[in-house]
Amino acid sequence: MIASSVLPMVRRFVNDPAGANPSESECRWVNSVIYGYLDDAQREMYRLRPDLFVASDGIGMETLDTISTSGSAFIVDAQYRDCLAYYAAYMALGEDSDDSANAARSNDYYEKFIGSLR
Repeated sequence: MIASSVLPMVRRFVNDPAGANPSESECRWVNSVIYGYLDDAQREMYRLRPDLFVASDGIGMETLDTISTSGSAFIVDAQYRDCLAYYAAYMALGEDSDDSANAARSNDYYEKFIGSLR
């Protein structure tokens, strides 16, 4: 699973439906910012559920690569796509926490993230 496969879901969650390569004026969050949030999501998943990152040989852990471009690959299984998107939405909406509605939505997405890790 690559970052570009999660990006549309994040944009839908935060009501920021830009095209594939939006300019600063076309969207609230440019792709590079969302990829940073997705990188944070993968690292938070690693912190909370290291068992999701066991190497394919069953010995040791996978090394996390930085998620920074559309082709960046996640180590976790595709079944955790929603989980990654929930965390990225939590981070994005948290930027607007001065707006009580966005603060509430941010918290809701964090709860969904935690719930989807179980």
